[in-house]
Amino acid sequence: MTVRWNALSTYDKHVGCNHFPVGQARCDGRRSKISDRPSHCDSFPISDPVINESGNRLYWNGLYGMTNMNMTDLVSFGRSWAYAAELAVAGSDFKSKGYDRSQRCYQIENASQKSGKVEFTLQGSKDSPVINPAFFVKNWNSNSAKILVNGKETKNCRVGINHELEGDDLVLFISIKEVKPVKITILP
Repeated sequence: MTVRWNALSTYDKHVGCNHFPVGQARCDGRRSKISDRPSHCDSFPISDPVINESGNRLYWNGLYGMTNMNMTDLVSFGRSWAYAAELAVAGSDFKSKGYDRSQRCYQIENASQKSGKVEFTLQGSKDSPVINPAFFVKNWNSNSAKILVNGKETKNCRVGINHELEGDDLVLFISIKEVKPVKITILP
């Protein structure tokens, strides 16, 4: 099933987007029916996005925003998501579940259920740059993480631990910009 959004036929009838709970108008949380409450101009999807289908669910992924990046940096940043660098995990305890484009995040799973060191390489290149990657490690099962980038400890990252019933998961963001392979080591 293909669903098409005809932006031209609805754009001229659309006032803006609701800001619930400030707007407090009963609506679908996006389109405001009237302009007497806080709202903003259109920013979803004013293009013809690719509609994805998963079971009974139709969805699209979009990213709208403002930046002070120049066009070259912005294109490179977009490539880092659209053509994410290949992830190669070393060892047998951790398995790559691939790159989830909808979350802009690499998915890794600890098959052993025990906390331990994980090493992997992002095969960065000009076509697939490594720019600020995010990682989700299912069953990390440790309350901390020490991050090494190319063998050197980095503090230029954000680490979060999600405590779940099945175990503790790691969420990691590394502030980095490379167009060559990057080796990342995570220690408990």
